[in-house]
Amino acid sequence: MAVVHAVEIVKASGCDKLEVKIDSHFTINCVEKWIQKWKLNGWKTTTGENVKNREELELLDSVSTIPVRYVYVPGHKGNVGNMEADKFAKSGAKYPVQEVKV
Repeated sequence: MAVVHAVEIVKASGCDKLEVKIDSHFTINCVEKWIQKWKLNGWKTTTGENVKNREELELLDSVSTIPVRYVYVPGHKGNVGNMEADKFAKSGAKYPVQEVKV
């Protein structure tokens, strides 16, 4: 999950806050609305189902020890940073997953 790596890199650089521009309403809702309830409910949704992407969300929650502000940007709508991130994500998806040490 790219957001986890962004938080780790920012923390390692000594910054004390982060703004993440992201095209995923789902990710924003997960961290800003739902994660605290899921943690209290044993990682179950309101319908009793297991939360999808639990491991990634737990990791994001554990590394987010600095304030992180999430800002929604529409995907594929000409935002240069978003388009570059999408290009790098597609390129990186072709390679095996490797642990990144910061």
